[in-house]
Amino acid sequence: MLATELEPPQDSAECGSKPKLIAAMEASPADFPLGSPQSRALARAWAEAKNPKSRKEVQRDQDALELYQMTLQLNGRTYPDRTIIQNLPIMLRAKELRLLKYGPVIPIHECPEWSRWTSSSHEFELCFGREPKMGDLLRWEHVRTMRGPEMNELTFQPQIEAWHRQLADLPCPLKFEDGRLFKRTRTGDWFEEVSIAWQSHWMFVEKDAGVDYPDGLYELLMQPDSDVHSLATMSVMGVTFLGLIDGKHACRPATKEELRQPEVDEFFRESLCSEPTLAAPPGFVWLRNRGSGIYGAFSVEDALQLTEGPLAEYARYDFD
Repeated sequence: MLATELEPPQDSAECGSKPKLIAAMEASPADFPLGSPQSRALARAWAEAKNPKSRKEVQRDQDALELYQMTLQLNGRTYPDRTIIQNLPIMLRAKELRLLKYGPVIPIHECPEWSRWTSSSHEFELCFGREPKMGDLLRWEHVRTMRGPEMNELTFQPQIEAWHRQLADLPCPLKFEDGRLFKRTRTGDWFEEVSIAWQSHWMFVEKDAGVDYPDGLYELLMQPDSDVHSLATMSVMGVTFLGLIDGKHACRPATKEELRQPEVDEFFRESLCSEPTLAAPPGFVWLRNRGSGIYGAFSVEDALQLTEGPLAEYARYDFD
């Protein structure tokens, strides 16, 4: 049975509490003032219950937007690529929906934010929803949270499911397994798209902060199927923004004192500073940064070094 969300009257004792779900068939639009939010919500629920086609159209439009985002990955050796699907009805609908939702595409030269853009400022904006200001701190844990396999699964799995619903007669060019994205080639082989890994994004941040990599290392790690997950090493644990220099967002490696600052963002404080609810993977233990309060899983070998001495920055957290 469909359900709809009804708001309590403004003078109700329940005002401000969570809205209640009422089965659509247990109430009528006529039970509420004409044109009220309650009446409109029930009318929509009744219409969907009586017209399954409308639900299919809603699903189609949701899928179309997912497929539009998916085209960003359909390039290079990937097959089918965007040229194969761009003129199909579902993709023409996707373009219509994209225009309705976001408006026309703004040319880069007309976008003032783009002139200030750097890899590090882009990652900061992804994490915090705004451009960085002087003194702002971006930790590697922030990027790991927003670019890690958990978030990537939330991004790519709906796209893959949309493809199977709307383009079932074509082989899906993407698959997501064990936290990694793979792309199909014309021969039917698969290769890993390593550029989406959080380590790849952090390397760009480090380059903005002045970290020099050995010649060819970055290019090597960006090759398809390279093991960037284990081969990439962090040179800095965070960066501090310096404001605009020559019109671009600039940053430098964060100091130990800056990294020891408690996490102030509510979302990251809840996700990074809450006590672990699962045991660390085999061969790893949980450590807590004494300053920032951030928990992390470290190898047993690294954990011994990080927790040594009275001035150690980390304390071991024993998961029971």
